[in-house]
Amino acid sequence: MQKYLVATIAIGFIHNLAAYLMISMKQEFLLLCFYVGGLLFNLVCCTVLIPANPLLGSVLAIVLTKGLVAIATVPTASCASG
Repeated sequence: MQKYLVATIAIGFIHNLAAYLMISMKQEFLLLCFYVGGLLFNLVCCTVLIPANPLLGSVLAIVLTKGLVAIATVPTASCASG
């Protein structure tokens, strides 16, 4: 499972940079909306994926959620700053 979780390190690093950019550009509410959307997506992923295979399901829920939030924040931060 660790080989799947390695991706979250790179995704998290890039996402955190984008999140700090959004905060510095006074887009905290939009960032909050992305986080709430990520939370809801994670709850759905956990509900669907974990019962069938608890370990793999939880890892996939983490990776997919981090990826979704990064897909939302990185383009928003780069468009607003550029």
